[in-house]
Amino acid sequence: MQKTLVSCALVAAACIVAGCGTYRQDYSYDPAPTVSAQAAPRLMATVFGILRGNDADPAGVDVRVRLEAGDATAEIAREDLTLVTADLVPLELVSVEPAGGMVAPAGGAGTWRLVFAFPPGRGVSGLDLSGLVFTWRFRVGNVTQAATVSFRKIIEPLWVTPYYGSWWHGPWGYGYHGSYGY
Repeated sequence: MQKTLVSCALVAAACIVAGCGTYRQDYSYDPAPTVSAQAAPRLMATVFGILRGNDADPAGVDVRVRLEAGDATAEIAREDLTLVTADLVPLELVSVEPAGGMVAPAGGAGTWRLVFAFPPGRGVSGLDLSGLVFTWRFRVGNVTQAATVSFRKIIEPLWVTPYYGSWWHGPWGYGYHGSYGY
């Protein structure tokens, strides 16, 4: 009996932990991805998600970028990447993965994960995340290209289907399972 209770507790704990993912499910952004130009050299960016915060990553915003070089090597410096919330709060770039320089070789491409942390003491409820403004500059030879893009939070519509459901008979009598049309 005690073994069964311990097994059930472990299964329940695993289900709870699995439900607490790294990303908040109620935040997604458009456009996904955005493109700086139609042909290389160009940079593509997308807001991959809002991080809950854990031992590996702080609470913040995960942005993915892909730099496609044309005929010459293209590179991005960390200080040339900024992310600002809709209420004009700048977020600090705390992590670039993979580590090392952000360089795309001539004729090639590079992809990086950028983590921008929320300011100390402020989280999802203390910031306006209805929009994010991402600004970047990258260099190809002696030419610098810059762009700014606004990402909008996608608001999922609430779909209520009138008269959805069915009558059922269970051990406690009759009932209605579904929406009542409101």
